[in-house]
Amino acid sequence: GKESFLRDRHGEVVYLCNDGNGYCNITTFDWTKPHVRDLWMEAVSNATATGNVEGIFADHSAQEQYNIGTPTQGQTPLEMCNGRGALKKCYEFTADFKESFNSWHTWSTNKSQDVLAKTTG
Repeated sequence: GKESFLRDRHGEVVYLCNDGNGYCNITTFDWTKPHVRDLWMEAVSNATATGNVEGIFADHSAQEQYNIGTPTQGQTPLEMCNGRGALKKCYEFTADFKESFNSWHTWSTNKSQDVLAKTTG
């Protein structure tokens, strides 16, 4: 298959903790890859087309702090840090990758919200 999960500059798959340390070892998509964006938008469109789905639980995704280099959790401009205490982990990225990832991550979030607004009212 195609690589779809976010990897740092060393090729390590990024694992996040959601809601502090509530849910850990969560992978996230590499939004720089066109096949990832296409698959995501297809899944959002298919799920909401049934009329039985009104949301996709991607609310945290829209928050700027989930981009690479956002100055939260003590991360540097080229890092994404996540988790707390002993579970805190930081991943490093290149400047070019950061720019591309953050841009496509924002696009994917906004496009998802647009699809939801048009299909769920």
